[in-house]
Amino acid sequence: MPSNKRHARLAGLLYLVVVVTGFFSLAYVPAQTLVSGDAAATLSRITASEFLFRLGIAAGFLCYAAFLLLPFPLYRLLSPVHRGAALLMAAFVLASVPISLIALTHKLDILSILQEGGRLRALGGDQVQAQVMLSLEAYRNGVLVS
Repeated sequence: MPSNKRHARLAGLLYLVVVVTGFFSLAYVPAQTLVSGDAAATLSRITASEFLFRLGIAAGFLCYAAFLLLPFPLYRLLSPVHRGAALLMAAFVLASVPISLIALTHKLDILSILQEGGRLRALGGDQVQAQVMLSLEAYRNGVLVS
């Protein structure tokens, strides 16, 4: 029984990390940086709040790392009840986290675009906006798949 209590506490702590970092990276940061249907305003907000955007990416990495660890204590707790269901849960998590991490790289692409922004703006501001919006859409699609 003490082992179950330890696994339950670890699972609870990991869930807390996932919820807090997930809310920050998936809800708060996009609400502060993205403007639906307006590429210029979105680019302006991301540029003005680059540190917040970076924090959102870091929180996303932390969220996915905690989510990757979560099935281990949950499997220990749930496998005596139904081993097959516990194994399936772990398999789905282990499949979804790499997809989510790959999707998160598209947000890193946006930072690269912003750093190259001066050079790219010479080619045309619309190109920069289009690349940022394309990276954001690729991120959204990756999260949807995961």
